[in-house]
Order: sequence, then structure tokens, then C-alpha cells
Amino acid sequence: MPGPLFEQYKDALRRGHAALLDGRHEDAVEAYSAAARLVPDRALPHTSTAAAWLALGRRDEALAARDRAAALAPDDEATLRSRAGLLHELGRDAEAAADLERLAAVFERGARREEALRVARRAVDLAPTASGHELVARLEVPVPAEPVANGEAWPAIALPSRPSEPSGPPRDPELLVANAAERVAAGAIDEARDLLLEAVAVHRGAGRPDAALDLCFQLLEIAPGHPAVHLAIANVQLDRGWQGFAADKIRLLIQLTSLTGDTQAAADAHALAAERLRDEPIGPLVAG
Repeated sequence: MPGPLFEQYKDALRRGHAALLDGRHEDAVEAYSAAARLVPDRALPHTSTAAAWLALGRRDEALAARDRAAALAPDDEATLRSRAGLLHELGRDAEAAADLERLAAVFERGARREEALRVARRAVDLAPTASGHELVARLEVPVPAEPVANGEAWPAIALPSRPSEPSGPPRDPELLVANAAERVAAGAIDEARDLLLEAVAVHRGAGRPDAALDLCFQLLEIAPGHPAVHLAIANVQLDRGWQGFAADKIRLLIQLTSLTGDTQAAADAHALAAERLRDEPIGPLVAG
């Protein structure tokens, strides 16, 4: 992709993200649409446009945008999650379940079996199908451990489901951002996301909400569907006094996590609301 064109594309995305976070939803639609015209083969502008349409209460336009995103990136996690959530809202559970089955298969291929099983079970709950039951049955079978040279298996190692809290003094956020850029270039998106989330936390702790918000834009570009990203955005919105926007963000996150069965992310969202939004009704925790 030519350099100047890509810079225009990124600028349009940033304008869209800024407008969406500020509650200027029509401006967000315009900016994201401009990004889609500049680079028509990327799904992200359409996924982002859908979020803006949804904030405006225009579900048909939101679904059309998510359909365009799915056509461009049929296995994209954020696209599948968001379209399944909207289809479920519209009462189209069979189609929502199909998206969740596909998402579970994506997780399975990525060796994320626990998430795959949780999402597959949710798909069957929404609309039982033979393929859904087959997927659940396959995922419920334990994967045998890799044998070592003497025929014994290595003991299982429990990996943390979320990034551990950094210990010691905060790291330099500029260094964290530089390291994140290197990880993006190497294709290690999860590592880049965690580095940027840490940098957001450092800026927030130092009382720099604008710098934290700038990094949230970068996070939306590389991990638009990850719950930790949206929790970080909600925290920054609260830092800036945007309680209404943060409450909307948390409600949407709880809705999506109830559909996919991510109870940890839902619990984190409720904990944030309980701590910082005591006067805003968020609603009960919905189990997936």
C-alpha cells in the first residue's frame, strides 16, 4: 500500500475513533466511510462504522456494515463477535449461532480451546444444529499432552487468562509503544496489545488522559474486539468525566460477553461500573 494513502487511511480511522469516543456518531460514520473508500479491502472501517450506526440506533445500517466487514474478513474475531451480537438482538438466533460456530472454529485453529468450547456451547444454546453439537463434542475431548523423549508427558502448565499486573515502577510508555510497534510488525498482535494496554495504564496513573486516549485509538486499530481494550477506553472516558459514554461502553461489553460466555470480562466490566459508576444503572450480570 502506498505510504501517503495509508497515512490518509490511518488519519480517517483516528478521526472516526475520536468522534465515536466523543459521542459524535454521525461524524464517526463519515470518517470511517472515508477510511473504507481509501482502503476498500480492509474490514476495520466497516466494523467501526457499524458501531457508530448502532450508537445512532440504526440497526439495519449497522448490520449492513458488519456484513461488508464479514465479506472482507470472514474469520475476523471482532467482526464475528459483533455481528453475532447484533443478529441476536434482532431475534435472528440461527444466524447468530452460525457466526458463533465459525468463531469457535477460529479459536480452535488458534489453539484457544477453552474459548472455542465456551463460544460453541453458546451457539448451541441459541440455535441447536448438528454441526454445533459436533463442534462441542469435539472440543470437549481432552487434548493429549505432547510426550517427551522417555515417553512421559510434561505436566500441564496453567497459563494466565489475562495479562499479569506489572510489578515494580512503571515502565517508560514511549518504550512500551516502540516495543508494541515491533511486535505488530512481527505479527505478534496479542503481545503488542498487552504492551499498549500497559502504556495506557502508565499514562492514566500519571494523570495524562489525552495520551492514554491516543493509545486507545491504536488499540482499536489492532485489537478492536478485545474486552480489555474496551475496558481501558471506558476507564479513560471516566477519567475525562464522560460517564454517559463510559456507561454505554460497559453496557455494550456486558451484552457481547453474555453472548460469547466470557464471564471474566463481564465480571471485570461490572466491577468497573460498581467502582466508578455507582449512579449509573448498568444492569445485572448475565451468564452465558
